[in-house]
Amino acid sequence: MFDLELSGASGDDKALQPLATPESYYSTKLHNGLPMNVAEVYVRLARDLREGTSTCPSFDDAVVRHKMVEAVARASETGVRQSL
Repeated sequence: MFDLELSGASGDDKALQPLATPESYYSTKLHNGLPMNVAEVYVRLARDLREGTSTCPSFDDAVVRHKMVEAVARASETGVRQSL
């Protein structure tokens, strides 16, 4: 496992550069590593349960991701573009 990193380019400079994550995007004091990912999900889940929102990934989100992974594998095996 590894920390996630987002890179981007701007204007005429096409070279990708790491982008800093704004502090406001974090819900916890952890800013890297696997514990941060788990902590962020638990913070969102607690907020969703408390406030009736739905910011935490759901079972339905997981089903879509599994279908996407299956489609990628099928496309790789067959060479044919897949759709969900």
